[in-house]
Amino acid sequence: MTGVAKQAEHAPEIEFWFEFGSNYSYLSVMRIEEEAGRHGIRIAWKPFLLGPIFRALGMENSPFVLQKEKGAYVQQDMARLCRKYGLAPWGKLGVLPLRIALLGCR
Repeated sequence: MTGVAKQAEHAPEIEFWFEFGSNYSYLSVMRIEEEAGRHGIRIAWKPFLLGPIFRALGMENSPFVLQKEKGAYVQQDMARLCRKYGLAPWGKLGVLPLRIALLGCR
């Protein structure tokens, strides 16, 4: 094992829980690798789906869909934050591709 590989193996690790279709997860997903690398931290990627959590709380959809004003604000906020961090604009994904990707992670 090389010195670099050995060092990476013993680097501190954080669990990073993210939702594939979440706009705010997108902001973190797109920036965490670089930030963790700067501090010598490994990332344990932990995807999950918010839909089942929303349903367990009695919601049939995302709060951003259920509350129109909140949804409109989030769209403006995401555009602003993507510009701030130099990220490509966030776009919504369908549920099926997210579920397939999640299955591929297991």
